[in-house]
Amino acid sequence: MDFFKWLRPRKRDSEQVSFSQSGEDLIVDFVLSWMGISEISYLDLGANDPLCFNNTYRLYEKGHTGVLVEPDVTLSEAIRKLRPKDICVACAVGVTHDPEVSFYKMSADTLSTTQSNTVDLYEKNSEHRLTLEVKVPQMHINALLAKYFPEKAPIFVSLDVEGLDLQLLEAWNFSRWRPSVICVETLTYSQNKTATKVLDIFKVMELNGYEQYADTYINTIFVNKADWDRRTG
Repeated sequence: MDFFKWLRPRKRDSEQVSFSQSGEDLIVDFVLSWMGISEISYLDLGANDPLCFNNTYRLYEKGHTGVLVEPDVTLSEAIRKLRPKDICVACAVGVTHDPEVSFYKMSADTLSTTQSNTVDLYEKNSEHRLTLEVKVPQMHINALLAKYFPEKAPIFVSLDVEGLDLQLLEAWNFSRWRPSVICVETLTYSQNKTATKVLDIFKVMELNGYEQYADTYINTIFVNKADWDRRTG
């Protein structure tokens, strides 16, 4: 492959529009193309809005499909309406086998969580407040993978589950499901300048054979080193 063709100026058109918070979907699109992957499935954990700040909508627009997991009933209904070709799973994802858990809806729905300690942190470090607590169904991360990806791992995973990203990665069975690219929120949330990087996420990813490809400050994009090395030599 001619690497330098990727450095040449390219025409800016509608295909260059990003739907992510900080352009993560454009980076993911680029790295998947560079790795020579054209058949793309995805898993969007904590999908939230089906379009805005969404890391998989660009792939959907390009004709790919996947699974979106979102416990907020209003948002899951929007996903089903606006992305009918995707599978929407209206449940929480976790690291226990409890059939249901408490879901804490925040005044900013992007901060809604199943972790009560995360609610406390958000209320301490921001203006956002808890607005509703409800019970929602839950699936263990590996049970969810087994149900929706029984044959092989999704190519791309977007992981943004408030307060639980590290634990999900620690529980993830990477010996069975090894996505080529994973985008993870690696910055804690704060409005008072106390946000920090969750360094243990980087350690877990490295231990499982992933390396950092890009970082947008809020999110980090990791690539499966074996897949990367096979493509670029």
